[in-house]
Amino acid sequence: MRIATFVLALGLALGVFTAEATAETVVTLRHDAVVDGNQIRVGDVFDGAGAAEKLILSGAPRPGETVVFRPSSLVSYLHRNNLAWRPSPDLRRVVVRRAGNLVSSEAIVDEIRYAIEQQGHDGSFDIQLSLRNFSLYVASDEMPTVAVRDLVYDAHRGQFQALIVAPATGEGGQRLRVSGRVFKSVEVPVLARQLSPGEVIAADDVRLVAVRESTVRRNTVLESDTLVGMAVKRPIRAGQPVRVGDLTTPKLVTKGELVSIRLRSGSLSLTASGIAQESGAAGDIIRVVNQQSRKTIQATVEGPRIVTVDLQRRVLADAR
Repeated sequence: MRIATFVLALGLALGVFTAEATAETVVTLRHDAVVDGNQIRVGDVFDGAGAAEKLILSGAPRPGETVVFRPSSLVSYLHRNNLAWRPSPDLRRVVVRRAGNLVSSEAIVDEIRYAIEQQGHDGSFDIQLSLRNFSLYVASDEMPTVAVRDLVYDAHRGQFQALIVAPATGEGGQRLRVSGRVFKSVEVPVLARQLSPGEVIAADDVRLVAVRESTVRRNTVLESDTLVGMAVKRPIRAGQPVRVGDLTTPKLVTKGELVSIRLRSGSLSLTASGIAQESGAAGDIIRVVNQQSRKTIQATVEGPRIVTVDLQRRVLADAR
């Protein structure tokens, strides 16, 4: 009797456990678990939880950050709430990320620049943050704005420290301590597009950019007017400061091309055709073959494919 009673009780117990096991709702892990608020709920991590999807697993991390769960801990939690999940054997962790809006480094630099200007620093300057690899997020329903607080700026050393708060309004935002350096900058003309050797620089090819004063060399071109109308000797990349040695006077006559020879003697002027034996810029003296006489003469480059020969001056020179 006792044995039967024991067996019956055991069977009932097993029946209860089996009923509970079969009554558990099977859930599946989401491929990418992302939350927006301050809490992580079952429905943020698992699909198919039904009414249990609103159960709170834990608090959420800060915007843009992640929290890691052990699969065994999740299995235990789900089981206690009548949910079943069987993780794959190779699953080592479950990562949940909180969504957020990224605050750009440009926004931080702009606000620091404004704060330094408010302290009386005038002129153009460049800011370099000491902290290179960082991410600052605000909640997904907030604007990615920043405010600069507790700024300490050493103008003599060109160094600063500040507290960055995001978003700019409110006291409960993210905080980041930053430091960096301030470099004086100057505007220099650069090419707006890459030019090949021999190309003449037009006004539309030039734009001004700010560069650190310490990087400007003695032979760097500082005025736009110096560039316009000049030709480049070698390929120059767009946005790269131009050196004086990169420029040359543009060639108005190219070797081998047909040119117009203007022969002058006092008030008389004759025109002939010739073949340039050399390339030349304005004012250069080059050799030209007169097509009519087949003689080689020296002529002065005057304009595009135009050379001149002053016969009167030439006679005086020969007489000397």
